[in-house]
Amino acid sequence: MTKQRKRYPKVFKQEALQLWATSEKSAAEIEQDLGITNGLLYQWKKASKKRATAETDGSAVEAAELRRLRQELTLVKQERDILKRSRSFVASPPGTTQFGQSWFLF
Repeated sequence: MTKQRKRYPKVFKQEALQLWATSEKSAAEIEQDLGITNGLLYQWKKASKKRATAETDGSAVEAAELRRLRQELTLVKQERDILKRSRSFVASPPGTTQFGQSWFLF
């Protein structure tokens, strides 16, 4: 049987890191007291530091903007392709298909 991973709220992680920073206990002791997996405090600290660095660099904002622009580009390409296909039907003379064959047999 597989064991499901526990997900901890952001507030819990922040409080655990604050407890570790302000207390005289080691990370292993705090992890044991809180009932969390060994090494989890170090992972949370590393992720927190990485997130803080990204926010100060502005790379998080740039990444969000890049993601938004890519989504917009995909939408615009789809709209362009739809218009290209519809133009071929509008531009063809009456009684013909887009392949130039007549619909009417005279």
